[in-house]
Amino acid sequence: MHNFSGGKNFLFFGFFCLIFTIFVWWRDIIREGTFEGQHTSIVQLGLRFGIILFIVSEAMLFFAFFWAFFWASLAPVPEIGSVWPPKGIETLSAWEVPFLNTVILLSSGASVTWAHHAIIAGFRKEALISLSITVALAILFTCLQLFEYFSANFTIADGIYGSTFYIATGFHGFHVFIGTCFLTVCLYRIFVYHFTKQHHFGFEAAAWYWHFVDVVWLFLFVSIYWWGNLIMLFSPLEQFEIFPLLPFRVGSLDFSFTNSGFFLLFICITYIIFTKLVYAQGHGFYVPSRWQLVFENLYAFTADMVEENMGKKGQAFIPFIFGLFSFLLLANIFGMVPYSFTVTSHLIVTFTLSTIVWVGKLCIGVKHHGIKILGVLLPSGIPFVIVPFFVVVELLSFFIPLAALGIRLFANMIAGHILLKVIVGFCWSMLLAGNFFFLAHFIPMFILFLLLFLETAVAFIQAYVFTMLTCLITGDIVRGGHLVRYSLYFSSSSVVERLAVNQDAVGSNPI
Repeated sequence: MHNFSGGKNFLFFGFFCLIFTIFVWWRDIIREGTFEGQHTSIVQLGLRFGIILFIVSEAMLFFAFFWAFFWASLAPVPEIGSVWPPKGIETLSAWEVPFLNTVILLSSGASVTWAHHAIIAGFRKEALISLSITVALAILFTCLQLFEYFSANFTIADGIYGSTFYIATGFHGFHVFIGTCFLTVCLYRIFVYHFTKQHHFGFEAAAWYWHFVDVVWLFLFVSIYWWGNLIMLFSPLEQFEIFPLLPFRVGSLDFSFTNSGFFLLFICITYIIFTKLVYAQGHGFYVPSRWQLVFENLYAFTADMVEENMGKKGQAFIPFIFGLFSFLLLANIFGMVPYSFTVTSHLIVTFTLSTIVWVGKLCIGVKHHGIKILGVLLPSGIPFVIVPFFVVVELLSFFIPLAALGIRLFANMIAGHILLKVIVGFCWSMLLAGNFFFLAHFIPMFILFLLLFLETAVAFIQAYVFTMLTCLITGDIVRGGHLVRYSLYFSSSSVVERLAVNQDAVGSNPI
């Protein structure tokens, strides 16, 4: 193996030792439970918890496989043609061998349940017949799966589709083989009278494992064989594509008016029209119109947010905070409209907004505190030896809000819209499939409507979170806060005096 002399011999020897260990271990467990009576109720409870945890661990394994499949199929990369299935892959029809295997495996699940009830009722003959049918169906499933592999026009080496297909279905096939061995042993134990009405946990564990195999196959059939083989002409990421509406280039510079710029302009014009509408209908009277009531409630909400996070000194910034909140709210809400464009789903927009907030915070700090603003880089009481380290740490923490604000808003908006687009595509595919899937598409459609309400709430929440964090970041500078204890460093004119302040602080606060 791997061109090592005697490698194959070591491989077969290790495999033999593994099989021998498993055989002897399980033989001893059967002896303890069947002939020695050591499997008390407490022991059986522990065995039940053990098989449950084992099945959960196997579920996590398949979760990783499904994760890889959906990660590749929901957002196909340009290297595979930006479509799924990838270009050049001739997929297997879901309604031929895979559908037949689905019927076979579900039938085996029914027959193993029949065997379970027969054991509980004490009908040994029926248990033998039903479990024999289960084992036969399991072997037939494995043979058809091998036939499908040999007849497929792609291999595991054919890119992401081949690797995800064979790793998911192959591991499931391996679990079917293990489950077949498990059920075959149980069939033998029924034949030699090992199981009774009260003590038959070995069969229960095998039945649980087999039902788990059935459920995993249903997910494989629906996701990989059926849904994964549908030609997806549109990627969920296409809704975020920026394209020029009015092309305009000067040399290598592109000044085109894009769809993103159009919706940014549209949001600003809508905000202006909204405010003008408030004044035109309400005229600022004490008895407000409907529009004026909405406007005043939003303004009062923003004012309370500013006062809570920035104090009385923050009232001067209410117009800016209110404008920022209104812009984000309108941008997020307009992004929910079909065939529109979500400007906050682009990092360049959210990062620009966070940069404006960060630069504004810096300007306010310089205006209010002058050179003392540099005190954020050097807390008082720090020994001179570790001053460079703390300067680097404080400098990083000073720049973190610049990235955190923009990335938070961008990630939440793009994730929510991708999820909605995926579910819409799933509903549409089921609708076009007809027959049973036409009726079943109402289930994801109902989920879609629930997510629409949730995403609308997220649009408001994200605007609120961005605005509130802006208030917190700016309020720390406006109030002075931590700068008070840093002022000693920058009130002196020499390095010697600043070092003396350090030494005094350390001496008065021993560790």
